[in-house]
Amino acid sequence: MENFLGKEWAFLGPFFSIFMKLVVNGGKLHDLFFSQTN
Repeated sequence: MENFLGKEWAFLGPFFSIFMKLVVNGGKLHDLFFSQTN
């Protein structure tokens, strides 16, 4: 199980880091988007 999780994490690691950056920046982008549309 540990080996499986290790392989999955090695594959998903880069995507996860990008996803976390998008989540952190998502608030700013969300506010920017809705401030322009409203």
